[in-house]
Amino acid sequence: MICVLVLVLGLLWVAFKVWPAMEACFTAFRDKLFYGAFIRYLLLSTLKLQITFCGGLAIGWIIEPTVKAPEKALSFKVTAWSIVTLLWLAPVLISVVLYRNRDQLAALPVKKKIGALYDNFNPEKRWVTTYSIVFLTRRSFFVLVTYGLYHYPGLQVQLMTVSTMGYMCYIVQMSFYESIAQRRIETLNECLLLLICCQLAIFSSLSLDDLTYEDLGDSVVVVVLLLLGFNTLIIVAVNIKVLIDYCDRRKLIKKRDAEIARLKECRRRAMLEDVGR
Repeated sequence: MICVLVLVLGLLWVAFKVWPAMEACFTAFRDKLFYGAFIRYLLLSTLKLQITFCGGLAIGWIIEPTVKAPEKALSFKVTAWSIVTLLWLAPVLISVVLYRNRDQLAALPVKKKIGALYDNFNPEKRWVTTYSIVFLTRRSFFVLVTYGLYHYPGLQVQLMTVSTMGYMCYIVQMSFYESIAQRRIETLNECLLLLICCQLAIFSSLSLDDLTYEDLGDSVVVVVLLLLGFNTLIIVAVNIKVLIDYCDRRKLIKKRDAEIARLKECRRRAMLEDVGR
């Protein structure tokens, strides 16, 4: 594998020397695909990856039905702990990157590289660099509470309620969103999550009759479906708006091209008339 990597790097170096334009194409491809795709994957998949590997590590250690399970391979433990550690260190790495580029976040070259870290936010705002850090730290905190306090569900719910309230205070106080609608959508999401936390707190803290538990369970399902439906509706609406804007741009381009063609034809006819005279 190392030999193949060295060979590929060597071929790229030769290609850059022979065809200088190829280096510019490679740089543009790297900035747009690698940086953007990697950062978006980190932001969107960090929770899933942490839950997957922490869940694998918890088998036979925390979860009672699997305590007597056979020991996992050492290679799996090393890989899982390495990935989890890197994901937990992601907020630190991102904070370093954002701090080094704090005065150039609005510049186009910086946006192409790390713009996904503050997408849909105003890069001119002072605290915009803190959002990705808070976002990833909160997800790591959720995984840590889930497995670290596995035997204390009441404490889990209370900590998640406090973290949700703190995050709500953060997004309401920090005015780095590009539009007020984005902040309202984010706030509504957190309100629904806070409502779910309160319902779960009732489950874990009180002794109620079976019928009341069923009603609470139905209410939790309704709120979860409401949360998912609301976010799905937002995603559909945003994609429809993007499609409408694309169609409008295409119409304007066609109209512009038709106008240019008409002016060219008028100019050609005028030249022919001048030649005929």
